[in-house]
Amino acid sequence: MIYTSYTFLVILFGSIVIGATSGFLSFFVNTKKESMLIDAVAHCSFAGIALTFLYVNNVTTLHLYIGALIAAILSIFLIYVVKNTSIITMNSAIGIILSMMFGLGISSLSIIQRSNPMNSYSLKHYIFGNILYLRREDLVLLLIISAITFIFVTIFWKQMKTILFDFDYAKSIGLPIRSIELIFFFLLATITIVSVEMIGVIMYAGLLIGPGIAARQITSSYNRVIILSSMIGALSGIIGSTLSASPLSPPAGPSIIVILGIIVIISIVLSRNGEIISFIKSYLIARNHNIQNTLSHLTTHMIMNPRDCDIREFSIKENQNAPNCCNHLLDNLHLLTKLNYVKPLEQNNWVLTYKGMLMVDELKTSSQLEVSQ
Repeated sequence: MIYTSYTFLVILFGSIVIGATSGFLSFFVNTKKESMLIDAVAHCSFAGIALTFLYVNNVTTLHLYIGALIAAILSIFLIYVVKNTSIITMNSAIGIILSMMFGLGISSLSIIQRSNPMNSYSLKHYIFGNILYLRREDLVLLLIISAITFIFVTIFWKQMKTILFDFDYAKSIGLPIRSIELIFFFLLATITIVSVEMIGVIMYAGLLIGPGIAARQITSSYNRVIILSSMIGALSGIIGSTLSASPLSPPAGPSIIVILGIIVIISIVLSRNGEIISFIKSYLIARNHNIQNTLSHLTTHMIMNPRDCDIREFSIKENQNAPNCCNHLLDNLHLLTKLNYVKPLEQNNWVLTYKGMLMVDELKTSSQLEVSQ
């Protein structure tokens, strides 16, 4: 069976690692508003891959990664030079350098196609991604870089959070801002370059942006956003790689991005005021308020029947002026029974559970406060 084959398990594990690591970094990319810069790194790295393939006779995966990293660093340097020496904005500078470097990569690929068609085919998967090219050594390298990234962010989490949200304070207390940002960006660029072979230079930016957006719709806690981002990225990798092994056999990289896009859209649609958890809490509070009203209405019609066995036992007194009142109270009792506030006894009697007693005591206390005020 294909889902238990070694090749699929390697692809599945690689998809999980890529998705979880990209999701983990998504929080920082979105918060720093550097998604376009990461997109530039992915696109510009292709120029380094193609040029390395064109000019190095003995090409290995390590050669391609080094070439991609050099191209990425050079492109970032050019972006900041253009931005700082002209009136051009950051986004415009990114657009210019990204287009130039990606065009250089496509031109190099055309030259390779004419001179060596077989080799050009193995380069095309860097554009749209092909996770079937994931080898065991690639997976080991991916695991090492991911582990270093997780360890670095865990160690410097407080410092990075301070830099993100209060740059002036971080500067005033003497944090090594430049060093932390350079190391983080180097790790980010490295994980991007290693991942583009599987996801593709065109679509990888989506994997670095989407998980953070979806997680932010669910919660506003920064710690929970990071955890949820990793989980969403890993889930997208699992579903996308599983779909790629189905009879339809869609490419794994695009499938992962499509699944991630669906998750992002669903999270945005379901969110209220940008946070699903807040909406759920509001719903639970409203539901709890209805339960309080139900119990409050019930207590006005309760006749306590104290016994030696249980002083919480009660029955319902009939209201001659409102014949439908008893039926309404019975409906309330069925609701409270389902929610474990009361338990039915024989002969039309009920008993309050411990949970129900706490709620009744709370209602009595609140009503006494209202009377005293």
